[in-house]
Amino acid sequence: MGYTKHILELIKLLKINLTAKKLKMASKKSLKWLELKKSLKKLLKKYKDIKDIIVFGSLVKDKHAPKDIDIAIVKDKKEISLVGEIKEILDIKNIDIELIKPEEIYQTRLGLTLITEGFSIKNNKFLREKLNLSPMKIYIYEIKNLTQTKKVLFGRGLNHVMKDAGATKLGAGSVMVPIEKSSGFEDFLDSWNLKYKTKEYLVL
Repeated sequence: MGYTKHILELIKLLKINLTAKKLKMASKKSLKWLELKKSLKKLLKKYKDIKDIIVFGSLVKDKHAPKDIDIAIVKDKKEISLVGEIKEILDIKNIDIELIKPEEIYQTRLGLTLITEGFSIKNNKFLREKLNLSPMKIYIYEIKNLTQTKKVLFGRGLNHVMKDAGATKLGAGSVMVPIEKSSGFEDFLDSWNLKYKTKEYLVL
């Protein structure tokens, strides 16, 4: 009984530490996100021929500490010089800018990524919301290499993470997670050094 109580106290302590850390990182990310949206809205007003600016990647995928920023400029004509011009205006480190034509959104790998996770600055919403799609990611993982004690800790942690992510357990070692919460879920699996496979789906 004392052993079980010790495990529960350890889990509680881990949760408190993780929550405090996540809140601190989330606050920084939120401020960074608001500042970026403001800057990108100004760009849309400045460049009338830009149809939209779409933000994608770790910044919009619930990553608490995104290392870079990915944006796509939607424009009828691709002008490589525009990339350098916009980078100079934004003056942001670790920013990657892609150029894409409106029709390419439905024809290219980049376009699929934008539909799945992209946030439209023009419409102030995710493209998937505009198209009434729910991108999901299915994870298949194994915990056979964990000790029995770690399996207990992992199981309790998994329930906590799934609840936060709105994830669905499909079976033993299989979970379906909304794409916007996938980075956080992957961080959890990585923290346990687990090997896993993933596959993305678009659910109507």
